[in-house]
Amino acid sequence: MQGYFDNFILENFILNKHKQIVLIDVGANIGAISISAALQGVKVIAFEPNPIICEKFLANINANTFINNVILNQIALGSQSQANSGMIDLYVQPENSGSSSIFKDWNQGRKVPKKIQTRITTIDDYVEDNSLVHQHGQEWILKIDVEGMELDVLSGARKFLIDFYPIIVMEWRQDLLHDPIQSRQVLNLKFPDYTFYSGRSFSRGILQEFEYDKTEENIIGLSAKSNNPLI
Repeated sequence: MQGYFDNFILENFILNKHKQIVLIDVGANIGAISISAALQGVKVIAFEPNPIICEKFLANINANTFINNVILNQIALGSQSQANSGMIDLYVQPENSGSSSIFKDWNQGRKVPKKIQTRITTIDDYVEDNSLVHQHGQEWILKIDVEGMELDVLSGARKFLIDFYPIIVMEWRQDLLHDPIQSRQVLNLKFPDYTFYSGRSFSRGILQEFEYDKTEENIIGLSAKSNNPLI
């Protein structure tokens, strides 16, 4: 079942775009966005660290036997410092296995989460290990929905952002950030080639810079090299 974030991405960046699109789906869950995009001819590289959810993702792919443009990786993505050990703890809610984070207390008020270990790497390392290249005419989209690890994923993708200049679409959960003001400074300092815009205004056809005091919002990140996706 698709939620608001899924539909936001599909409607604004995938459907009826008539472009050669490559989608990096970080926090792919059961594949709602990935499979919908693949059915539109989009090449998809998906990442989902939860083994239970990966099985459901694979079942959804197998139910669409003509889909051959999705690569599913059962691995987490994060920063280089996180990836150095090769493994990381993942906390999974027992009543909702699709709800997981590296932060034990990220979803307060629910049952104590189950801890499992999962492999972790960075986007930069994955791109290098798999010899990915930005081909002429391609448009890359980096979707991130990782329950508080968004900045970590971006930190591990610095070279990718420079070389591939993808459109970034990610959730911004202020309640999961230890210091929202510092997080804003991190975005601006670490990724100076990018400007981050409000998803709500984008849906109305307006590019309006994101206000970082919002509790929950979709963020659109556009590189100075990117084409305006509203055109």
